[in-house]
Amino acid sequence: YRSRIDPNSIEYKKFCDEIESIFTTDSLEKNPLVDSEQYIAIKDATNIHLDPDKEDRVANLMDKMA
Repeated sequence: YRSRIDPNSIEYKKFCDEIESIFTTDSLEKNPLVDSEQYIAIKDATNIHLDPDKEDRVANLMDKMA
């Protein structure tokens, strides 16, 4: 998604459209009554296990962000 005009920039709109297309139907806000499939998370992706040290680090980071 690197910009063709400026190599230090990204084409943000194209990037966002691509990410949105993963989770929902494109341009849903323009056609809200369209029948679209609901995103279903992959079961394995939701069961991430960290070792105790990493869990503590993640908990500390989450506390800082809250």
